[in-house]
Amino acid sequence: MLIKKFLKDFFYHCRMKRVFYICYFSFLIFVSCAKVTDARNEETQHSLQKECARKIELKYAKKFSIFEAEYGYVLHIFLDSSPQQFFRYYLVRDDSVKIPNDGVKINIPISRLAANTSTVFEFIRMLDCLSSLKATCAEEYIYSPDICRLIREGRIRSLGNSYNLNREILLSVSPDLLLLSDYSDTPRGISLPMVYSLEWKEVNALARAEWIKLWGVLYDKYSLADSLFQATEKNYLDLKELVENRVSDRPTLFAGGSYSGTWYLTGGEGFMAQVYADAGANFLMKDSAVTTISCGLEWMLSKFSESEYWLNCGDFSMVNWDDRLMHLKSVKNGNVYHFMKRSKTNGGIGISDFYESAVAHPDIILADVISIVHPQLLPSYECVYANKCEEGER
Repeated sequence: MLIKKFLKDFFYHCRMKRVFYICYFSFLIFVSCAKVTDARNEETQHSLQKECARKIELKYAKKFSIFEAEYGYVLHIFLDSSPQQFFRYYLVRDDSVKIPNDGVKINIPISRLAANTSTVFEFIRMLDCLSSLKATCAEEYIYSPDICRLIREGRIRSLGNSYNLNREILLSVSPDLLLLSDYSDTPRGISLPMVYSLEWKEVNALARAEWIKLWGVLYDKYSLADSLFQATEKNYLDLKELVENRVSDRPTLFAGGSYSGTWYLTGGEGFMAQVYADAGANFLMKDSAVTTISCGLEWMLSKFSESEYWLNCGDFSMVNWDDRLMHLKSVKNGNVYHFMKRSKTNGGIGISDFYESAVAHPDIILADVISIVHPQLLPSYECVYANKCEEGER
């Protein structure tokens, strides 16, 4: 009986060990397979990263990035909340290219564009691609003579209000992509590729101009876009160096105007703040960590009564100035300027090219400001966007 019990216990433990070893080795095989799967995923990701390894270096722009790939480009447009969050676009020259499911595929070069923002017009004009624009919004507020002509000829359709696009017309023009000025404006129920033009969120004037490179890859004209930007950058930096080498006195300056009783002044984070500094001015709001300051007239008068220059005063047709503005030193000395030299009016509203084409030409803006605050540096220069606010205009 003892021998029988011993053998029974012995075989029972053997079976349990066999089950244990089966489970153990099964677990090892599972882990190994998981590691192989992870390795394959890593290999796939590594392959994608390797294919997109040549990052195109941007000197100033922070709101987008470009990677060059064998099939085209990978474009990232960044959200405000985190640099780790972005929209990804695969720009492919061959529609048969398979892309990961973590982005939007766009065939390049694009040939049909719909846009709800006018700041792109100058970029596509410089790239000789205006004919690609098939629809846009709020045409009554567009300055560009070329765009207005194409609208009159029926070659560019109207999408109506930029916040409420005419979907029937949008779909009828069959655009390759829809350009939006902000991701908060994304229309619902439209399956078109949508690209967000966020150059207006850049805090550096050269960064805004560098967005021509984004359009360079969308139109598959990156080399041209890069050369155009390099010319703009060189002009800007040459002017900045001229100021640095020859200016010791920096006159005080503030900028902004009123709208419906509220004053909106350029702050230290506004893109023009750097332009004013590079032009050799002592910009009085340079230390404010905001793009725009809203205030009342009394606060503005208390801060800037002794400022030597007042720029970007707003609509030059403003005729009902408050008499208290006459106490400003800049007004007394006739040093008040607006950026509406190239403008037209529509229903009493001034439409300025400064808010349309100037985004691509910070070098011209800088030259305008230099000629105002240090005219001896550019004695034969004639302003393009800026103009003095004459007595009759007030």
